[in-house]
Amino acid sequence: MKDLLKNKMFLAVGISVIILVIIIVIFYVRKNRNNDLELQEQLTNSEIIPTVDSNVNVSLKEADKRGELLLTVRDAPSGTTAIEYQLTYDAVSREEGGTVVPRGVIGKCIQQLSSQSTWSCQQPNSGEAIILGTCSSGTCVYDNITGDINVQLKFTGSYGERIFEKDFKI
Repeated sequence: MKDLLKNKMFLAVGISVIILVIIIVIFYVRKNRNNDLELQEQLTNSEIIPTVDSNVNVSLKEADKRGELLLTVRDAPSGTTAIEYQLTYDAVSREEGGTVVPRGVIGKCIQQLSSQSTWSCQQPNSGEAIILGTCSSGTCVYDNITGDINVQLKFTGSYGERIFEKDFKI
């Protein structure tokens, strides 16, 4: 009689463990399927911004001071109301023992009064050349740039949004 009870107890525990494993597997599969569907939905819902016309002329030059740049946009599309810029580059870090680290700067461009289609991109809040580094109390420490500078521009206007991207050697 004791053996029969042990066998029934063993059988009940075994069936319970199998049912628990099946429930966990079903939960895991559904969770992964939902994550895949969410990722696919995000990818299909993400807005793709078209590129700006090829006749837009973007120039990136060194300013009078080394470590400062002048970014100019000519022949901006008609109806442009705003241009934002992002410059990204790699620099040798003084703080991290000479390792190469990613750096960047963002800002807005200002339309030139003399020409409706020419925009000057400047340092945020100062109206000066774009500084690749840090400034404090009037003293600037410029980044030691390695490689190209990636320029990304976002044009906004009556046509919607357009982007421009190009690598420049300085």
